[in-house]
Parts: sequence; structure tokens; C-alpha cells
Amino acid sequence: MYPKSETEQMPLSASQTVVELGQATAVAQQLVELLAKQGKSIATAESCTGGLVSQIITQISGASQVFGFGFCTYANQAKEQILGVSIDVLNRYGAVSCPVAAAMCKGAAKVAGADFGIGITGIAGPTGGTPEKPVGLVYVSVCDAQQVWVQRLLLTGKTREQVRHTSAQTALEMALALARGQAPEGDCRRFTLQESAYWNSEKEG
Repeated sequence: MYPKSETEQMPLSASQTVVELGQATAVAQQLVELLAKQGKSIATAESCTGGLVSQIITQISGASQVFGFGFCTYANQAKEQILGVSIDVLNRYGAVSCPVAAAMCKGAAKVAGADFGIGITGIAGPTGGTPEKPVGLVYVSVCDAQQVWVQRLLLTGKTREQVRHTSAQTALEMALALARGQAPEGDCRRFTLQESAYWNSEKEG
């Protein structure tokens, strides 16, 4: 089960280079083409990226075959009401956390009836950080019907747009790997849906 402390032992990933939207678009192109061949779909739930992943995906011709729902759930109320993220989980772990990211991607896929889900929550800055959760801390999640993968990024020293762009690219790369039947690269943590189910309950797990 997930550690009780959010400053837990989950590894951090730090991008060495700032990605450009062109790179993210190239990944989205591959993702859209692959999902179209598979006859599958994907949905997104974004907080700090504010719909950037949806924007990148819908730049691709033919995206409507695989993408029908993109949720910009910036407020906790939106995460709870639209995606079904438990208020208990939000209060216990905070909006910027592994459990919330996992619940976001699962909620997006469930509401959309999609095969895959993406969830992103973080602190893009330049304000809003704390010693425990600094600016640049982002959780990126992807899921299919069996599993959830979560990656914890620490993009300190980056601008707001750099944090958003890197997070979006990471999400698309993770989704592409999952659609290919591969484990996403980076310091990702995998959970089965059964293991993460308690996040949407009042139980300690």
C-alpha cells in the first residue's frame, strides 16, 4: 500500500533538458496513430497543465478517432465532482500527490469510457510552493484497465511554462509506452487498480 507520508520514499525524476512543444506533438502523433490502429481511446484530466495535453493531442489530424474527453480540473471541487476523486483523499494527501494523480487518470478514463487515462497535478509556480511540496513538484499518471503508473517529477528552477511543457511531454511519453504494452520509462511506480482502490475510500488501506 501507499506510504502514509507524502514525503515518502517515492523516487524523483528531474528533466535534464527543457522540452519543446514540437517534441511533445511528435509523441502525440505516434500515440494517436497507434490508438487508432488499436481501436482504443484515451482521456485526460489536467490540473497544473491546464489542458495543454488535450491541446497537443487535438493538434493531430484524426485525433477525434481516439480522443473525446479532456477535463481541466484545476480546483479540488472539479477533481471531486467531475472525476470522482474522494474528498478524503484530497484532504489527507493534498491535491499535489500520488494518490490524487492516480485517481485523476482513473476518473478521466471511467467518465469518458476510455481505454487509457492521463492525470497531471502539480505546482507550476512561481508561487504556491512549500518546503514539503516545492514549485516544480508534479505527479504524472497514466492508466489502462489493469494498472496505474505514477511518476513524480521535481522540476525546480524551471519557469512556469517549462514545468507545464515538461509535464505534458512526460504524460504523452508514458501513455505511448503503456499503449505499446511497455512499462513507462523513468522512475515510475506501478499500482494495480485493486491496490489503489482504497484511495477512494475512507479506509486507511
